[in-house]
Amino acid sequence: MSTKLSPKMILAWVLSLGVPLLIYFIPTTELFTPTMRTFLVLSVMAILMIAFENVPTAAVTFLLPCLYIVFGVAAPDVAWSSWTKPTFWMVVGALLMVNVLETSGLLQRISFSILKLTGGSYVSILIGIALIGTVLNIILFGNAYVLLAGLAYGLCKALNLEKFSKEGTGIFLVAAIAGIIPTGFAYGANLFMIEAYWSSVIETHIGWSEFTFFMIPYMIYFALAVVLVILMYRSKRDLDSKAYAAAELEKLGKMTANEKKAIAWLVLMFSYVIYTGFTGGDCTFAFILIPGLMLLPLVGCGSEENVKNLDLTFILFVASCMTIGFVAGGLGFGELVSALSAPVVESSTPTMLVIILYIVNVVLNFLLTPMAIMAGFTATFTQIALDLGLNPLVVYAVEFFGQDQILFPYEYALYLLYFSFGFISMKEFIKYFGAKLVLGFITLVAIALPFWKFTGVFFG
Repeated sequence: MSTKLSPKMILAWVLSLGVPLLIYFIPTTELFTPTMRTFLVLSVMAILMIAFENVPTAAVTFLLPCLYIVFGVAAPDVAWSSWTKPTFWMVVGALLMVNVLETSGLLQRISFSILKLTGGSYVSILIGIALIGTVLNIILFGNAYVLLAGLAYGLCKALNLEKFSKEGTGIFLVAAIAGIIPTGFAYGANLFMIEAYWSSVIETHIGWSEFTFFMIPYMIYFALAVVLVILMYRSKRDLDSKAYAAAELEKLGKMTANEKKAIAWLVLMFSYVIYTGFTGGDCTFAFILIPGLMLLPLVGCGSEENVKNLDLTFILFVASCMTIGFVAGGLGFGELVSALSAPVVESSTPTMLVIILYIVNVVLNFLLTPMAIMAGFTATFTQIALDLGLNPLVVYAVEFFGQDQILFPYEYALYLLYFSFGFISMKEFIKYFGAKLVLGFITLVAIALPFWKFTGVFFG
């Protein structure tokens, strides 16, 4: 963080304080309450200060829950509720697991093995990560995000890439979208969850072939998002790492006992995730339990040092980011957005409805978690779509298109996981995801809607 009052820093302070001040002067109503306004003032100020880095991130994230309490926005049990959520501990567990795998040596062995296969160039590494993410998400029913984060970290370490470097940023961004976007077109858990949410409106089960064909535009969107990373983070560095990876693998020699134990734990984790994919269970617990078991004596492959080496600053950041979503959900922002958009939605044509629902999902994403949006709005969205004769899969696709569009890490816990490794600066995060937000809208309007209409799957 710079302490000099340069023109850039002055602008950062003007925006960090000026934008919240403008929000404060927005008139309140029965729907938009004074408490909501105070929440937005505090949250936007915190987000801008983190984005512009004019205040240490640790200070902002540590104080934000306190400010919610001091200004009467949330009770203490809500302000610090993120520390009790499984998703938060999944992020901590992922950071711990990567730390253990690194000290055991297995992460290096896996990373060098992948580089030996895909490391012909920087671009081939990025494409390799995208393919690995797609395959793993299909095998693991859309639950490969933790493993892809570990893979990205291992590759950056193996290539000696510094944090915030262009190449490190590119690798982590591709890993993030490869770990998350394919969950939308991988047949399984996400579709079944949405079907459960719309079951109060329509009883239907979508088959594999119908689902896969309908989501072809979403697959194209994923490919374009990867291309966007390649174009935005071009590198002139020679990263032809095949020979380097082969030499490093030779240096590692035979697999150690700790590496073998780490493999056993990873196999157990894979097995559990696959099991929950078939049974419809929650695999989050595995990403919390297994890293902890890895620390046990005799059967484990880690130590207390792995816990001590965790970055507390990013853990605080993760907790506070999740708090923003939880507090917003409790204040009724979902109902506000729904009420404001209802008149427009009710008078829309089918095509306009899809675009409006997309925009509503993007806006809701600033205030609620994707899970909260799907749980709270899927049935309503589905009923509106059915009234216009649309295929219910339109609702599924639009939700995933819209909820994948974010600007800040706090909006989506899974993207926050990748940001928490510290290889992507806030500036680059906002820059790439802002560009991807535009890409998502263009893909929906220029590719998805024409494809669905031309192939006859737009109407149910």
